[in-house]
This record gives sequence, C-alpha cells and structure tokens, in this order.
Amino acid sequence: MGFPMRDNHGRETLISLAVLGIWGALVSIQLGWLPWARHAWGYNLWQYFPTWTRVLLATATLALCSERVRETLWALATNLCRRSACLRAPGTTWPAGLLLWVVLSFLLWTVREQRFLGDSRILVWHASNTQFLFPDVGATFLIGSVVRAARGLALLHEGVVAALQGVVSASGALMILCTWRAGRYLGNGHGLGIALLILSGGFLRILAGHLEVYAFVLAAAAAFLWSSLAFQSGRGHWATPCLALGFAVWLHPSALALVPSLVFLLHSAEGSRPLKRVVLGLVVASLPWLLFAPVLLSASHHDALEQSREVFLQVLGLSDDPKTVHRWVRGWGGGPGVGTDYVFLSLPHLKYLVNAFHLLCAWAAPALLLLVSRPTRFLSTPTARFLTAASLPLVAYALVLRPVWGPFDWDLFSLTALFVASLSAHLLASALPETTFQHTIVWLVGFNLLFVGLPLVAAGFAPIHAAGPFATETFDPGMTDPNSAALAEIAPWL
Repeated sequence: MGFPMRDNHGRETLISLAVLGIWGALVSIQLGWLPWARHAWGYNLWQYFPTWTRVLLATATLALCSERVRETLWALATNLCRRSACLRAPGTTWPAGLLLWVVLSFLLWTVREQRFLGDSRILVWHASNTQFLFPDVGATFLIGSVVRAARGLALLHEGVVAALQGVVSASGALMILCTWRAGRYLGNGHGLGIALLILSGGFLRILAGHLEVYAFVLAAAAAFLWSSLAFQSGRGHWATPCLALGFAVWLHPSALALVPSLVFLLHSAEGSRPLKRVVLGLVVASLPWLLFAPVLLSASHHDALEQSREVFLQVLGLSDDPKTVHRWVRGWGGGPGVGTDYVFLSLPHLKYLVNAFHLLCAWAAPALLLLVSRPTRFLSTPTARFLTAASLPLVAYALVLRPVWGPFDWDLFSLTALFVASLSAHLLASALPETTFQHTIVWLVGFNLLFVGLPLVAAGFAPIHAAGPFATETFDPGMTDPNSAALAEIAPWL
C-alpha cells in the first residue's frame, strides 16, 4: 500500500519544513561551516570523502525533504516487498532463511573494514594468545578459537583476519534477521521498515567485519529481543529468551543489564505461579555460564584465570597495579579530568555521549525527547513496558562506564543503542498516525543512511581524507597517559 494521499497534507507539510531545517543544520556541521562543531567526530563523516561525494550526499538528503519524494520512495518499497516473499517474511522457511543469512553474511563481508581503529588489533592479539579475557569472556573465547583454527589451517595473517571477519559478518547477518523479525512486533506490521530504521546507522559498520566483540553480543541480544516480543505475543516458549540472554551475558557482562527486563517479561506473562517461572527462567539463563565453567576451571587455563582475576579487580577498583586503567567515569569533585578521564556529565563526557549515540542511532534519542512530553507512552503497551525495563539499566550503564579510547570507543554502548532504538521505534509507530509514520520512517532511514551509516562503512575500506579520528592509522594505547604525545594529537576531538 502507498500513502493515503493528502489525508493529512498539512501535517506532512510541517514535517517537510522541519526536515528541511534539520537538513540545513546537519549539512552545516558535516561541511565544517560551524566553528564550534568542527571537532564533532560523529557529525563530520562527509569530510573524509571528495567534494563530489559531499555534493551528491547533500543533494540526496535534500530530496528527502520533499513530501512527494518520500511518498514515491514508500510506494517503491511497498511494491518491492509485495513482489518478494523473502522481503515480506524473512526466514519463514528454513531454506529461505538460511539462504538469506548466507547472502547477508557475504554482503557484509564484502564491505568489511580494512582500517582497524581503537583496540581491535589489541583485542585480536590477546584473544588469540589466551583462552579468554575478562570481562567479555565468551566473545574473546570465540575470537581466539577462530584465530587458532585459521592458524591451524596454515592461513597467513591476512587469511586469519579475513576468517575472523567472516565470522563477525555471519553474526551480523544473524543480528539483522533477528531485528527484522522483532520489527514485526515493534511497528504495526512494518517489520522491514523498523529494522532498517534501527540498523541504518553505525550498526552497519559494527556488523561488517568490525574486529570487536559487539557483533556477537548484538546477535544474541537481537535474538533475545525477538524471542521476548514473540513470547509476549503468545508465540514461542519462555525458555527461548532466557537462553538467548544467557548467551548474551556469557559473551559480554553488559547484557546483565537486561536481566530486569527478563524478570519483568516472565513475571508479567499470563499463567499461574509467575515466581516459579522467574526462578526457572534465571536458571535457564545461567546455563551458558554453567556449561562453560569446566573450561574456566580447567588446569590448563591458569594464566587466563589469573589475568581475568586481575581485570576483575580493576573493574571493581581494587587493583594494586599503579598502571591500572580506571573503568568508570569520575564523580563530581576534585580537578577536571584529563583526556578520557571523564567527569560524570561534564562537557567532554556529554560530547562523547552525543557523538557516539549519533553514530549508533542518531534519531532515537531526539525522538524519545519529543515523546517524553507524555511519559505514559513509555508504559502504554506491554511492548513499551518491556523495552523501557530493558533500556533504563542500559542507559545507566552507558552513563557510568568510561570510554577509555574516546572516539575510538564509539561502539562501546551499541547494546544500549539497540534497545533505546527499539523503544523509540515502537513509540513512534504507536504514537503517530499511519501516514505520518510512513513519512517519518522514510525520512529517518534516509537521513540515517546518508549522514551516518553509508559514510561510516565506506570510511572503513575506501580511500579517505585525514578529517578526524576515523582516518587515524596509528592508534596508540599511550593516549591513556595524560602526558603522552598520542593524547595531545587526539585531544581536540575529546
């Protein structure tokens, strides 16, 4: 179906005017016309590319300010979905789902990053030289296993990296499919549109062979999201989201922030003895760790256990090592932080959060701020209540954990972004009239792709200008030292 043409012409005209104003502001920042925003590393992605690319992107995003263009794009998309059973119902049958997963994995691998930033190389080196690393025990165990298997096949370094990126891309494809299926429950039948809305920003870079732990964690978290919403709608067993969350926690402990939402899901479900269901659900969620415990206790892994113990003490702030990296943002009081030694909600800390979440889900936080005028919306549906229970602990986690590498840690809170974006998408679909929602989703997906998603992916493998930290080839762990040259070089972006 296309738009119900002109039913709410005045409202769509106002949307066009608002979009035009936002377009002007974003383009001004992207092109470096605003001096105070020249070091906004999440907003200047166009500057990495040639002038003709910027002109093309500016023209394409300007076109989305037109009501007629948005209507045309929606009509084209709905016609495509109507003609393709695969796009209407991903994975309805196992062969179709498997084929789609393989195709998506290959597409992600073909645009995999070639420019490794942050601690990607450090992570791969450590994970391939020990059995696991705390805190992301499961994810580093998987990375190390893939690297050791590739070396066992006598692959050279480039082949080992390509194999690892293939596994990351396969996890990314799984995350896309799970988010797609979850979108059916989030957006009144607009599953594909909701999935595009959530995934069209920085998630694309994370899933496209990004050498980090987050693609694995996001795949498990998206499976938890999908299975939870399905169970809430009477489709599926309660044990499925429990097991999905258990794998997510095994992969990375940040997923522990989702435990309150699992308790809410199990306790609020229909049926007798909800407390028993909650207890059994938590036991099921513990299975991945319980099954992995023999590996942890294996006599051959004493070095890994000792290293994990030291990092655990660092996380708790109990380490005696004078070179310990502080894992949490500083509280108020005392002198100002230096570098990434952020003070809670100080200007540098806020700058990081605004830029990072712009890359991950640029539209989600502004949308929630608009919707917060009616706080009851956050509790208006069972889905909204579940997603609110999931998002609040993750937002608190994002506020207190320190992004040690500053801009290079842009993906640190991708799990938070997934659930905040899902909540925002659901509330937009619930609060907006159908025609307005269609205009809004076309605009947001288009802007997210052209301002963030596609430039960020291209910056990972294409030739680019030295316009900021995403062009830095010589990431230096020494930037944590307040007196280092590496910190002085990156300081304007912090």
